[in-house]
Formats: sequence, C-alpha cells, structure tokens
Amino acid sequence: MGLDKEQKDEARESLKELLDEGTNLPIAQQGDLPSFNDVERYSFDDGKNKSIKIAKKMMDSVMKLYLSQEIIERNEYVQMKQKVEEMQLGTLLNQMAQMEHSIEMLMRTIESGELTPRMFEVLAGLQKTMLEINKHATLHMMAAEEGMKKLKHDIDIYSDETTITKKKDEEGIVSRGNRDLMRGIQEEIQDVEFNDEDNE
Repeated sequence: MGLDKEQKDEARESLKELLDEGTNLPIAQQGDLPSFNDVERYSFDDGKNKSIKIAKKMMDSVMKLYLSQEIIERNEYVQMKQKVEEMQLGTLLNQMAQMEHSIEMLMRTIESGELTPRMFEVLAGLQKTMLEINKHATLHMMAAEEGMKKLKHDIDIYSDETTITKKKDEEGIVSRGNRDLMRGIQEEIQDVEFNDEDNE
C-alpha cells in the first residue's frame, strides 16, 4: 500500500528540516577552538649533524683508549673501521633524536584533549621503538669496544708495519712491538748458546 500525497509531503518536509538542522549548526569561532601547546620545530639537518658529531666524539674516545695516535693515523684499515662505526652509531643517535621529538609531539597532542585509544596505542609503540633503538646503540658501543680490543691484540702480535718506535733521551734505546721483541730475545739466546759452545 503506497503513501498518499499528504503523507509524502509530510515525509518530504521532515527530511528537509533534518537537512536544515545540519547546515545551521553553529560555526566555531577563533576563541572556541581548543588550545594547542607550541612544539619546537625540528631541524632534520641540525639533528643529523649533531648526531654525527656525538658519534665521532664517542668513537674517538674508544679508539684512543686502546690504540695509539700513531696507529690511528698510519693504519688505513683502522681509519676505515672508525668511519664505518661512526656512520652506524650516528644513524642510531639520529633515529633516537627523531623518536624523542615524535613522542613529545604526540604527548602534547594528547594533553590538548585528543584522548582517543588510538593515540595512546601509537604513543606506546613509539616508546617501545625508542627503547629498542637505545638498546641497539648500547650494544653497538659494546661491540665497537670489543672490536678495538681484538684489533689491538692482532696489531701487537702480527703487524710489523705498526711497530711503535720511541727514542729515549740520546742513547738510541728503542721499544718495539711484541713480535720484534720476541725475535730479539730469541737471537740473544742463540748468541749466548753459541758463545758457550765456543768457550767449551
């Protein structure tokens, strides 16, 4: 059974009133808007440069802790290894700085009144990622330190080119690497044995 003309007109008027109510909603004025806290603008270039400087300073400290300045300056492998370590650590530190800024922005957004569950879910994910990056940076420094220890051990034992020579006053006394030192001791022992046989 269809609607008569009068019922159709009433339904049409009801729909028109509903549509008019949607278009006549009050428009928010400037003073009615929620207040937002100012967030400092993040400079990606400055953050990257700062992270690289910190990484370089940290790796310089590790290198100088286990290797002499002469080895660092003369050994090409040591220099390349230091550059790679600096690049990797700088990337981790830069990611940490960006993550800190993102967490700060998100927390300020939540404080301004955006209290949806999704916002807290994203915040928890960012904080978890931040902890993971921090852990990777710590493990990277530990691995770099162990690498320097092993490198120093290998240089002391196997390398002739990295032998460090130091003059003491004017007597011409020199101190050499472990390999040359052991070779010299063996030669001295052989000379003593040879002289003892001659005396007999």
